[in-house]
Amino acid sequence: MLHESGTGGFPKYGVVPQMPLTDVSFPVNLLDNTTYFQRRVGDDTAKLGYFKTQLENGVTIELSAARHSGIMQYEFPASGEKHVLVDISHYLPDENGGSSVQVYLGGEMHIDETGKQYTGFGTWGGGWNRGAPFTVYFCADFDTPPDEARTFRGRNTDPVARYHTFSNEPYQQPTFGNDSAASGPLNDRIGALFTWANSSSATIRSRVGVSFISAKKACQFRDDEIPTWSLNDTVAAAIREWNRDVFAKIKVPTDDSQNRTNLVLLYSSLYFMHLLPSDRSGENPLWQSDEPSWDDFYASWYDTEGYNPI
Repeated sequence: MLHESGTGGFPKYGVVPQMPLTDVSFPVNLLDNTTYFQRRVGDDTAKLGYFKTQLENGVTIELSAARHSGIMQYEFPASGEKHVLVDISHYLPDENGGSSVQVYLGGEMHIDETGKQYTGFGTWGGGWNRGAPFTVYFCADFDTPPDEARTFRGRNTDPVARYHTFSNEPYQQPTFGNDSAASGPLNDRIGALFTWANSSSATIRSRVGVSFISAKKACQFRDDEIPTWSLNDTVAAAIREWNRDVFAKIKVPTDDSQNRTNLVLLYSSLYFMHLLPSDRSGENPLWQSDEPSWDDFYASWYDTEGYNPI
C-alpha cells in the first residue's frame, strides 16, 4: 500500500501485511514465519490495478489498491480453518544482512468491539535508503465479522545490528490478549489473529488505509478511496485514473497495422516511469504545507554497473 518495496537493491516497507492461513496449530508459530510460509502455486495474474495468486494451502488471493489504501480478497477452501494474521512487527527481510536491513522499533494495535476493525501504528527504520525511523498509521476492516479476534505479543528476537535483542534464543510462542497490544523500542513484537468458523463464508475481504499522519486519516483514506466491498470497483477506479493521468497524455495509432511489440513497450514504459516518485502531498509528518510533496525518488535510470543514478 506504500507502493514501493525496493528498486532492485535492499528492501523497503512491506509493512502492515496480512497473511491468510488455514492452520495455526503446532508447529505453526505466529512469531516465526518459516513455520507458516506458503509458496505460490500455478500462474499469477497481474494487470493494471489487479493481482491474483494462489497459495499452497489452497487460498486464492486477489488484490487491488488506491493511492493510500488497498483491498484484499481471500477465497478459502470450502471446508477447513480460516485465519488472517496481521503481524505489525513484520517487514521485508534481507537474508544477506548488511547496513541497509530494516528493523522493527515498536507500535500499537487496537481491535474494536465488533472485531471487524483494527487500527494502530508501527515504527520501522533502515531499509534501502538507510533512512531514519518512519511511522505508518493504519486502519483496516473486514466485510465479515470474525468469530474470534485476538491480539498477540512476543519477544523480539530479530538479530539487528546496533540493536540489543535476544537473537541467540529460540522463538517463543506468542501470548494472546484481548483487543489491544503495544510495544516500544527494545520491546515485544505485536499483531493480531482473526478467525472465522468453518460455517462462515469462504470469501473474506479486507480494506486497509495507511497514513503517515494518524490512524483517523488512514480510516478516511480507506473509506474515501475504497467505498465498496467490490474488488472490481477498485480495479476499475485504478484503470480510470491511470488512463486519465498517464496513458491519455500520449496518443498513437493502435490499429492492426501497428507493431504490437512497440505498443506494449511504449505503454509499459509509461507505466513504470510513473510508479516513482510517490505523491505524499499532505502526508509529510514533519510539516504542514499545501505544497506538493514527493518521495521515494531514488533514480530514474541506472548506468550499466547498476548503481549510479543518471
